Amino acid sequence: MLDFLKDLFLPFTNTKAIVFIVIIGFIVYFNALFNSFVWDDVSIFQNPELLKGFNLIEMFGNNRFNVLYYRPLSAAYFTLMFQTFESNYFIYHLFQIVLHLVNSVLVYLLLKKFFKNPIAFFSSLIFLVHPVNVESVAYISSTNAILSAFFGLFALLLVAEKSISNKKYIVIAFLIFCSLFSKETGFIFIALIFSYVILFEKRNITYLTLATVIPAGMYIFLNSMREPIRYSTTFFIPIQNLSLPERLINLPAIIMYYIKIFVFPLNMSINQLWVVNNISFNNFFLYIFAILIIGGFLIWQFLLIRKHDKLYSKIFIFFIAWIIISMIPYLQIIPLQNTVADRWLYLPVVGFIGVISVIIQNIKVRNKNLIYIGIFISFLILFLFSVRTVFRNADWENRLTLYSHDIQHEDNYQIEDMLGLALYEEKDYEQAIYHIKRSTQMDPRPALSYYQLGLIYGQMQDLKTAEMYLQKSISQDPNFDLPYFALAELTYKYKGPKEALPIINYLVKKFPDNETYLRFQLLLEQEIEK
Repeated sequence: MLDFLKDLFLPFTNTKAIVFIVIIGFIVYFNALFNSFVWDDVSIFQNPELLKGFNLIEMFGNNRFNVLYYRPLSAAYFTLMFQTFESNYFIYHLFQIVLHLVNSVLVYLLLKKFFKNPIAFFSSLIFLVHPVNVESVAYISSTNAILSAFFGLFALLLVAEKSISNKKYIVIAFLIFCSLFSKETGFIFIALIFSYVILFEKRNITYLTLATVIPAGMYIFLNSMREPIRYSTTFFIPIQNLSLPERLINLPAIIMYYIKIFVFPLNMSINQLWVVNNISFNNFFLYIFAILIIGGFLIWQFLLIRKHDKLYSKIFIFFIAWIIISMIPYLQIIPLQNTVADRWLYLPVVGFIGVISVIIQNIKVRNKNLIYIGIFISFLILFLFSVRTVFRNADWENRLTLYSHDIQHEDNYQIEDMLGLALYEEKDYEQAIYHIKRSTQMDPRPALSYYQLGLIYGQMQDLKTAEMYLQKSISQDPNFDLPYFALAELTYKYKGPKEALPIINYLVKKFPDNETYLRFQLLLEQEIEK
């Protein structure tokens, strides 16, 4: 038996490490393969109109999925997937999990440049199975982050090679281009590449600058040339309604959330909208105190490491820089759609495990019993993280399971509304109305919730109440088109085409390019003429 285990693990080659990463990854994420579309997936992958045609020029001219972001390569990926596999969510999950496994291999190869093989391998396994990454791996709409990370990690690995030919700079430029055009977080890898070069390898700075600045310049130029960004006033995002000083009050709570969820990934939730409105001991000073203690510990560790090994002190600085660089975009300096999100930790996790790996690498333990205890604790953590990930995958099984679970930890108007809509689709109208009405009580701009209540009461054939809520939705947001159309359809169904035509005429005047509204207008006109 011992001989078998020795043959299995020793010598521990890159090939064996990669095989273990793939096997463990598929075991841990296996149940995620059967999850259906959730959250934003529904509006994208169950909307054939959005994914029809494949025109790269059009995609680079205007992101077809979200006008707030410019991610043409992600748009191309999703469009190709839909046109090839339609709404087969199993295939989407399979590709996404494979991408995450590849990224875990890239993380292993990168860490191996800094650490001994066992530490590099174990740390890459933590990245592979960490529960905080479930939102990146099980949420199909988040594939853009994994794509961007794949290209960026690959580029960083090439920069970290002992020597780089001139041709490789072209490859690096291409990879940075792909990372940026998959998701704007590609800029993080540009900063990481220069951090690495400054600390470790003196490269041809001219070629490296060209390899990063040219793709970045292309991204900025093409992004500026696309259609103007349109901000929706239908949705109320609390963090976006705070001034910069008010958002900075939230900074300690945000930082501590990410540290806590990395160490103790227990109460996890999507779509977190909480904000800190007032400074108090529990939500501000306590977090400041905790951050200072952690910062002091890291400074102490750095000074200890620098005494014994200057190289590892540089590695320590590099991974601290990794954490800071990869987290800055998510600290609400520029307000985002959520206060915090687990998927935003996908890159910072590498920085966290890098810092921990440096500390572990420099612990000198000669007592074999202590070494065995350390190994046991490490594998226990890996096992617990893996089990937690399997359970978190199960939360993402469908909309009802996800929203029902997460509302227990983050009860806000959007999750109430999404849960209500999921219940409506299950024809549980009573519970759907309960949750959507709760959403209207929490939401300062409940136009969407009023619209959905109008749909539900319309389905229940309560025309008077349906009209009331649709009119409320229109009053709340006159530029929100869906309640107009729902009102036109209800009016046509119960009162006839003559009464419905003025509503659809107004809607077509307001949205002249919408084919659905134009077709409905034509139908009403033809029926009136009969």
